[in-house]
Amino acid sequence: MIGVMYPFRTPPVIWAAPGAAAQLPDEARRLGATRALLVSDRGLLATGTPERLQRMLEGAGVRCAVYADVMAEPSAEWLDPVSR
Repeated sequence: MIGVMYPFRTPPVIWAAPGAAAQLPDEARRLGATRALLVSDRGLLATGTPERLQRMLEGAGVRCAVYADVMAEPSAEWLDPVSR
C-alpha cells in the first residue's frame, strides 16, 4: 500500500568549493528567498557554522532559523521508522 505521496525536490545547483558559503547571500537574493531553514546536527552546530550562515542570510534580508536536532550519519534502523 502506498502512503501519501508528495514531490521531493532538490536544488538544481549545489555549490561546493572552499569558501562557497560566501555566495550564500547572493544566491538567496537570486532565488528571491525571504526565509530559510538551516538543518544541522549538534556536531556542526558546535562549530558555529550554522550561526555564521544564519547571520549571512539575515544580513541579506532573509529570515532564518536553525534546526539542529538531526542525527549525524543516521543508521538505516533510525531512518526506517522515520520513513513510515
